[in-house]
Amino acid sequence: MRMLNRRSSAFLALASLAFCAFGAHGADAGALTRAAGSDDADVTGQVIAVRRTDGDRLAVGVANVAPGRALVAVVIDADGDESSLGGRTASEDGHAFWSVDTALGEALPFGATSLDALVGDVIVVRDATDATLVLLGGTIPAPSTPVVDQEGREGIPRAAAPEGSGAHVRIAHRTGPAAREVFAVGVTGLDEGTVVDVWLEVAGAPGTYANVGTLTIGEEHEGELEQSTSDGDSLPFGVTSVTDLVGRHIQVRSTANTVLFAGVVPALATN
Repeated sequence: MRMLNRRSSAFLALASLAFCAFGAHGADAGALTRAAGSDDADVTGQVIAVRRTDGDRLAVGVANVAPGRALVAVVIDADGDESSLGGRTASEDGHAFWSVDTALGEALPFGATSLDALVGDVIVVRDATDATLVLLGGTIPAPSTPVVDQEGREGIPRAAAPEGSGAHVRIAHRTGPAAREVFAVGVTGLDEGTVVDVWLEVAGAPGTYANVGTLTIGEEHEGELEQSTSDGDSLPFGVTSVTDLVGRHIQVRSTANTVLFAGVVPALATN
């Protein structure tokens, strides 16, 4: 496993693309604002809409809520009809996360065939035991498409990360005498010395994540976690092929367990 700060000329040449590839253009994100009747003064949230070549993804994240609190996220259309994204129980660090990904065969609210049909619909997060108690509200933004750079890296949409920061994920596979499998996550734009963890969804357990590695941001505000079998590393969860990771949800979290970036492991890049 390598945890490094990239300083190569190739990486620096991409620096001008960082905001586009790994920032606001990687996904459109809208803040969920605290509802007037909310009983939680600290709760925050965000909704992210992403269009990928293999499908659309709608994600909702909530932070700073009471651990163990039961929540439900609901989409409401212009006619007042509702479509629930399901219930979640806030984690011990006060987070809850919902995701609908058509690439995984999941259905968008109201049976919509694309996110375009949902743009502008209201989305709220309620207390699951009291439908009248709304904690957060907002609207679904227009979807954006993640940008894949010339090294095959795909941006991970920002969740609670600061503007101007970015993250990317790349998997690669090569056969023959120099066979290798690579899983890599990079982060840019955070303060030097910042430590972040990479979490991947556990197979067969939607919404359950495991920590698969850590990286530290260097003096150039960049850091990367790379696991490569050519270096003797084991891949996450001990899988033998990175193809087993495709489509799994991925999060980059702070050491305080705040979800900074949230996305999906992209399709395979061959090299």
